Amino acid sequence: MPQIDAHWDTNGLVLNNVNLLNSISDGNGIIRDIRTATIFSNDVNISDTKLIITSYPGNVGMSGGPMLDSNDSVIGLMSIGLPVDVTIKEFLGAIWINEIINTI
Repeated sequence: MPQIDAHWDTNGLVLNNVNLLNSISDGNGIIRDIRTATIFSNDVNISDTKLIITSYPGNVGMSGGPMLDSNDSVIGLMSIGLPVDVTIKEFLGAIWINEIINTI
C-alpha cells in the first residue's frame, strides 16, 4: 500500500511531495447521493460511514485520492468503486472528509 506524507495545519489536511499533474483523474459529474453506508469487501471495510456517491465512473487505483469540489477543496477521500468486481467502475464512493476529521 502506498504511503502518503501528510500533516494538518490551520487550513486542513496538507499532502506533502505530491505531483498533482501526474495524479489527476478527471471525474466530471455530480454528487448523486450522500448516504450512510456499511460496506465489507476484500479491500474496503466501511461501517456506518457517510459516503459521497458520484455520477461518474472511475478506475482501479483511485482509492485513497482526494475528492475535490469546484473550488479545489477536499470534500472526501476516494474509497470504493462499484461494482467491485470490474476494473472500470460505474460510480465512485468517497468518505466524507468530516467523517475522517472527526475520527482522527
